[in-house]
Amino acid sequence: MTAAKGKGIGRSGDKAGERTVPTYLELREELSRRDRSLRDKVVSLEEAASFVRDGDSVGVGGSTMSRTPMGMIWALIRAGRKGLTCSRSIVSSDGDLLLGSGVC
Repeated sequence: MTAAKGKGIGRSGDKAGERTVPTYLELREELSRRDRSLRDKVVSLEEAASFVRDGDSVGVGGSTMSRTPMGMIWALIRAGRKGLTCSRSIVSSDGDLLLGSGVC
């Protein structure tokens, strides 16, 4: 079994270009190494969009036009992301923008 395209955790013994699903113990070890300081973690929309790579899966919150992160959607479009798998319960103009721009 392999992890989905995009951000995955590569493990030793992986085939070239293929990511395997990490074990529970590997995930716990990685979690224990993460920075848990109380520093400011707020980033700009452009920086947040830079974390998303072509082919990643992206979930979009909100409900039709209410609480939809339109700024983030525009940041992904400006960043030129391609081939994203976009998930949302009810799609409105945000879906039109993502599909029309070729992001999803």
